[in-house]
Amino acid sequence: YQTYSKLYNSMVAPIMDYGSEIWGFSTPNAANKVHLMAQRYFMGVHRFAPVAAVAGDMGWLSVKDRWALNMTRFYNRLINTNPDRLLAKVFMFNKLHTENNNWCKNMCNILNVLDMDHLYENNTILNIQEVKNKLMENNQNDWVNMVDAKPKLRTYKLIKKDYKPEQYLMSNLYKYERSLLAQLRIGILPLHIETGRYVNLRPEERLCKICNNQEIEDEVHFLFHCETYTNERASLFDNINQKSRDFSEMNDICKLDYLMKFHVYAFGHYVKDIYTKRRKILYN
Repeated sequence: YQTYSKLYNSMVAPIMDYGSEIWGFSTPNAANKVHLMAQRYFMGVHRFAPVAAVAGDMGWLSVKDRWALNMTRFYNRLINTNPDRLLAKVFMFNKLHTENNNWCKNMCNILNVLDMDHLYENNTILNIQEVKNKLMENNQNDWVNMVDAKPKLRTYKLIKKDYKPEQYLMSNLYKYERSLLAQLRIGILPLHIETGRYVNLRPEERLCKICNNQEIEDEVHFLFHCETYTNERASLFDNINQKSRDFSEMNDICKLDYLMKFHVYAFGHYVKDIYTKRRKILYN
């Protein structure tokens, strides 16, 4: 994850961000597509994966926020410029004529959203880290609303609370295991709860085809209740119980959250094994 992020921020983002200190207030539609494609590629999910979940698990700064930071750095440079220089004179002229919706007007709008417009009025140098923290805070609020609006993220919203990189992405898992965990978390692993949508089945009709429990095959059933994977599950749980006595007393969602955070490697192997077994049973 660290290497991939470093490569992206060093070799891809600078090309998209070139000159953004000038035009960074524009809508980054094309850049967002590249940004999202890079995140999906690393996670191993398809193009229909919910954007909110992909962004939330990767924890990258959004394109819009990167551009706002670049504008902030340029603003600080303008504040520090010698008043006798032409650049400084043009800047001050812009500040006095914001009715034309110029660069200064857009910079003021960015700081207004961050409740830092008083610094703009006083020509105060901006703390870049503080601006970044406020951008991330605003992004967190918008992200929570996006997650709540997606019914597909039924399991995801129960285990994901903060906009930050997840442990399973930062761990050195095989790409296939990382992909399975990502799909499982964000509700696009082709279990019957997901594939039933393709033939317009109601949620209560999307039953597990692997066992005889007559339960909906959602993520929780697949991981913790399907009788077909009893042996694999017992092997995993015996190993975890030796390390955490409280594990057996957790509910299913807490178990999933605990496994994703503290036993990523064992959980990744488990998901790969039972998903492979499921495919063999269904498709012979």
